Amino acid sequence: MDASPPPTSPSAGGPPPSGPGTVELPRALQAPYRLFQWFLATPRRRNFYIKTMRAVLIIGMLGLVTMVVVPELTNTAMPAPDSLTFSQAFTIAPYNSTAVAGLVDGDDVVAGNFSVTTPHGGPVVFYIILPGNGTWNERYPQAVYALPSPASASPVTFTAAYTDWYTFVWTNPTNSTVSIYVSFSYLSSAPPA
Repeated sequence: MDASPPPTSPSAGGPPPSGPGTVELPRALQAPYRLFQWFLATPRRRNFYIKTMRAVLIIGMLGLVTMVVVPELTNTAMPAPDSLTFSQAFTIAPYNSTAVAGLVDGDDVVAGNFSVTTPHGGPVVFYIILPGNGTWNERYPQAVYALPSPASASPVTFTAAYTDWYTFVWTNPTNSTVSIYVSFSYLSSAPPA
């Protein structure tokens, strides 16, 4: 007499047959694995889940792109103004200087004007220099832009030959305090974005 247990069939609800190449899952994973097999049991179910995953991915990507692009399109914040776009009054002590410095890209223009407000008609020396050693007055001979003589008012249009830091210097050559009003605008040569 053979004492082996009776065979069980998969359709009878018993455990699936184990043989060479099959791995017995832990008890906690058997129920999720059976659910997974049920979802993929028929071609119709597989096709439904594939189409659903495609739709979710497409809608998700469209949502992601929208989240990235819409804020850029609706952003109304203005870019930070350039340090060389300003209107300001300066007071210069006798035989002293004051200056404004900033980065200017090659072929960009700094345009504007200045005028002496107190004393009316008082002269100032204006020049533009590059960074270097020494004081502003010592570097005056290497100026990249200078008015031919002291002036009480003058328009200024400076086009940078190359990108560098430029210092715009006003010097008071008299023995009395001078007040000037300066208005400059930085004009980029790059096309608008």
